[in-house]
Amino acid sequence: MAKKPAVRIHTSGLHGFHPKMTFPLEQLTPALAAPRDEISERLYWDAREYGNFESPSQNIQAFEPQLQGFSQSDLLLASLETPVSPVLAERGKLAAAIEQLDPSRRERLSNRLEALDTRARATGLSREQLEATYGQIRRLIENRAATLTDEQRLNIAEQVLSMAADPTSIDQGVHDTCGAAVIEVRSYIRHPEKAAKLVADAALNGEVLTRNGVALPIDTAPHDTSKLDLPKSGQRSHASELFQVAAINLALNDGIGEKEGKIAFRQNDRRPEAIDMGEIVLDFSVHPPAEKKFTGLFVSDILRMNKLVTGDDEPELVLWKARALGGRQYGKPFTNETEMENALREAKSNGKLPAVIYVYSGNDPLWQDAPNNNDGGRGDGHYINVTDVHPGEPTTVEIDSTWWRRADYLKSTGKSMKLCDLYMSSLTPKEAEAQLRQQIAADVADGRIDTSRQIALARQEWVNGKIDTEGLESSLRELLLYADMRWQAERKVGNLNVDEQRRALTKAMEAVDRLPYANKVRMLETLKNKGVIDDREYVSALVATANEMSEQRMMTTFAGEYDPKMELGYRRAQDELSRRFEALSPEVRRSVEEQLRRGQNSTSTGFFASRAKERRERRKL
Repeated sequence: MAKKPAVRIHTSGLHGFHPKMTFPLEQLTPALAAPRDEISERLYWDAREYGNFESPSQNIQAFEPQLQGFSQSDLLLASLETPVSPVLAERGKLAAAIEQLDPSRRERLSNRLEALDTRARATGLSREQLEATYGQIRRLIENRAATLTDEQRLNIAEQVLSMAADPTSIDQGVHDTCGAAVIEVRSYIRHPEKAAKLVADAALNGEVLTRNGVALPIDTAPHDTSKLDLPKSGQRSHASELFQVAAINLALNDGIGEKEGKIAFRQNDRRPEAIDMGEIVLDFSVHPPAEKKFTGLFVSDILRMNKLVTGDDEPELVLWKARALGGRQYGKPFTNETEMENALREAKSNGKLPAVIYVYSGNDPLWQDAPNNNDGGRGDGHYINVTDVHPGEPTTVEIDSTWWRRADYLKSTGKSMKLCDLYMSSLTPKEAEAQLRQQIAADVADGRIDTSRQIALARQEWVNGKIDTEGLESSLRELLLYADMRWQAERKVGNLNVDEQRRALTKAMEAVDRLPYANKVRMLETLKNKGVIDDREYVSALVATANEMSEQRMMTTFAGEYDPKMELGYRRAQDELSRRFEALSPEVRRSVEEQLRRGQNSTSTGFFASRAKERRERRKL
């Protein structure tokens, strides 16, 4: 392993770090570093924020643990001049258990163990927490489970270790379990030992216990993407399914008297591309058992779940927008942006982050990150974690969404969200529309034009039912027409606002990507004619749209979800696609036909093709 220049860093007061230690020079000069994989990129930024740097005085050997089977990682672990802390007994036992596994799994778990060690040093997890976490993971490795294969059990152990090392990698998959997922993320951040114990109990015992000792049966079989050995971004793992199912069952059975233990949340395989996500609630207190669709969790459920899983009573954990304060209100309601900011600052100063906040996924700007494309991005209620708040001009926040990696606004993703945008997301759809109108009026009063904001308003009107899909398509086309004329005029006189143009075009492309297929195809042609996308990306976008539509059509038919209205939409879109494919040159048309035959694009680098690929990967079973 090649040596790298290093610097001395002062870390007095940081848990697990000796006051004198060294870090690779790439911390000061990231351009010198090799590309990092996804997990090490996150941990790199976590480690980077600590310490004051001095000039490098020597070259040292830099320790680079391997993550996820990659041969290289730029995760920054210090070369310490003295041992970090006394040897942890459970860590040694876990390492010994890992040594008994097959080589490929042994390598992956060893790398994840190093990553957890690093996270513990960076974030101040206690020795007791680490020991208990190691013990629960070892328990999963060494103990057989009656309802799991050895392969499934070891996958769960590996996934728990990975999530303990990087809690923001947790995703809910295509399921309505965001309320449980945010508590899962938060538990792994603050109490990884308790998150690991809940999963181990559910996996090995097939049940979890209420506060009164009542056993709640847990179906340990994996469903949907939980069946995959190594789920990708946006796909829920088997360990996450077990946590979420167990936590929801605990919350639903708590404090209900004689019915405790008789309410059961069940996860079944969802029907592909159907509204039914496979989640049901059964009431065994009546005969025959009453069944109903699971419709999500209330704020009171989230608070109860957090206490049951972690033992922490945090009545103000969940923030949400209220019309007025007073009366019986759970969580921490706020009525304006200032109150929301104060609540987040208070949570940070009291060491209570992450804070959970309730938002509407169809509001600007969250709709741009929402993975569901079936409804055009109308959205619904959603819980997310606010992991940090940074005062400034403007104040920004870091958020972790359990949708998928692209929806995270973290140091490791190179993104942050303005506080005002988070506030916009917390409003009801009608309040969000009113807020956008006020902002546009302020722009006009200041002599500014923000086409991005105008596009957001058009979408919000569509979300609220003020215009239909045809009206949204017409609004987008008209806004782009007038914006293009203005940009050309501004370019001639040398005062074009490139940033405003970039934001507007990005917003327009995101909006077009979420239109129903026929409207989308027509707008793709508009984008090409306006020079927003070139001919190559235009063809790529048409192919991606055709393949995504064909897959959805096939899966809904297979699931018995035939809908005459939906079928009419497919046929209209197919007509629009056929006319545009026929207008292509013979050579390009032959390439398109081959891509359609194979059901995949020859390239997924274009904006629309990459978005389609992300959605396909997330819902892949």
